[in-house]
Amino acid sequence: MKADLGIGATTVSLEVTAVADAAGRTTETAAAGLHLLEEVLEPLAQQAVTVGALDGAGCAEIEGRQPISGGLKAGTGGSDANTSAADPGVSNSEPVIGPPSSTAAGSAATGAVTTDGTCGASNGGTICGSWPQGSCCLMYGFCGKTSAHCGEGCQSGPCSQTPISPAPSASPAPQNANPGSVKTVGQSGVPAMHAALMPNGRVVFLDKVENYTQVKLSSGHYAYSAEYDPESNTYTPLAYKTNAFCSGGSFLAKNGSLLNVGGNAPLTWLDDTGQSITMELLVKAQPYYMYPFVHLLPDGTLFVFVSRSSEIFDVASQKTVKSFPDLPGDYRTYPNTGGSVMLPLTADNNWTPEIIICGGGAYQDITSPTDPSCSRISPLAPNAQWEMDAMPEGRGMVEATLLPDGTVLWVNGARNGAEGFNLATDPAFEVLIYDPKAPLGKRWTTGASSTIPRLYHSVALLLLDGTLMIAGSNPDQMPVIAPAVDSQGFHTEFAVEIYTPPYLSGDNANRRPTAITLSTLNLEVGAVSTFTISFTAPATAESVQVALYHGGFVTHALHMSHRMLFLGTKGWRAGATEQSLTVTGPPSSDVAPPGPYMVYVVVDGVPGVGQFVMVA
Repeated sequence: MKADLGIGATTVSLEVTAVADAAGRTTETAAAGLHLLEEVLEPLAQQAVTVGALDGAGCAEIEGRQPISGGLKAGTGGSDANTSAADPGVSNSEPVIGPPSSTAAGSAATGAVTTDGTCGASNGGTICGSWPQGSCCLMYGFCGKTSAHCGEGCQSGPCSQTPISPAPSASPAPQNANPGSVKTVGQSGVPAMHAALMPNGRVVFLDKVENYTQVKLSSGHYAYSAEYDPESNTYTPLAYKTNAFCSGGSFLAKNGSLLNVGGNAPLTWLDDTGQSITMELLVKAQPYYMYPFVHLLPDGTLFVFVSRSSEIFDVASQKTVKSFPDLPGDYRTYPNTGGSVMLPLTADNNWTPEIIICGGGAYQDITSPTDPSCSRISPLAPNAQWEMDAMPEGRGMVEATLLPDGTVLWVNGARNGAEGFNLATDPAFEVLIYDPKAPLGKRWTTGASSTIPRLYHSVALLLLDGTLMIAGSNPDQMPVIAPAVDSQGFHTEFAVEIYTPPYLSGDNANRRPTAITLSTLNLEVGAVSTFTISFTAPATAESVQVALYHGGFVTHALHMSHRMLFLGTKGWRAGATEQSLTVTGPPSSDVAPPGPYMVYVVVDGVPGVGQFVMVA
């Protein structure tokens, strides 16, 4: 296996096969197929996309780090994998772009011409000259020419592209008629930098090497990972043989394929069968090449977005097949990450994809404003264009999570600053609710508010019961433990919250479908693939949907491989309490890449408890 990625790589599961159930907590977590992609710190980007065949659910050995082997294991008994937090060979430093330099666009400079694509005040005063990627010296010290690159202007040289159009300003939104509620339910045990819902219904939190967490292993070392049980709101420490700092991840099984985009350094995996492909999109957008938004489209191509630029990339031909106009507004990816999801795919419109991107910021500094604008695009449309909208406020590090009723929740983040240690202020506490079916200008409402800041290294993900788990916030290089605070007045947050959406609030909680039984927990893709679902519905129910849901791997405001489908159904009888549906499975592995999914029965907009299935 080979992957060229590092800190800030985004992963997408392309093709996997089902994994067998396993007994015992140790193997439950490992056999679920959660594959982590480690990082190696290097000063410049590895602008590559790698396609590789991954054999098994274990992790790979990474150059420059402790070796990874055997996946995850429980931290109770046996030998502990974690190394000491004091290990001098382990680095937890961030790849910071650095403060912006003065940018008088097109100003003269008298330095030597760059030999490596870096330039400006932070690089010896070099200029870009005839550097192939462009003559503009970005305010962060990289050469380029596109409007996505030039940003606030050039330290030297011209920006040859048309300036970015202004984006909409914040648009006030009414409170949702049923705003839901936020409740603190437990402690995470470790800082929640990464998270994923496992097929056993529990959530795995993964952190980097720290000098403190809430729990120790039997060896006396601090645990850097924990498995959280949403039913008991307790955690179990896990040991793992790596430092999963700013990683990417995806659910895999034997002989699966994984695509890795971005990152800042090359890695070497075993079984070197992957192929590295240079992506000009990442090159021209540097230094915004980390944690790009990547969505697998129903035709098997990829929608890739970085900085302000986007394209459709065909993995098979290794070519860009379509480019889109730059998105108006500020930067949208790390270190000014907004949020992005592919809206629910549905059989009713032949699986036509739509992508939404919201939030972002201007530069990597605590003084950076954040962007309130949003935009939607149908990338496979013949003349795809961005449709602009706006959130009620600007946000960076905002996370988008699909809900089984088709709406999108936006949580966490800050109104000022950027990603990085101690680089954000003014936390955003309010849940924002987006209804993609509502008319433009009326899609946003506000939900309940938390009182807990969720800044850098926070997570959010949907649970089987249809509620949203919110955890994390560790904006410091090493944990700051309450009541102490850091230079910006924040500390490392271990509290776990549950947001109950409108569809489960008030009387809706009593209108859920119950006694849900699936004819199989192993679903096959294909036009003739069907299965049945029986359940009990309220006598007043009028409509039903069946959602096939994959939550993905969550980190840095990205939900990697996150997607949801509304499947075709037959057999619904309005007014009947005992229901039996024939459900048509997804038509192809491009629409639903094989792996673990949840099935939700949604009656009149209210979901029942989800059930895990394997799609093969």
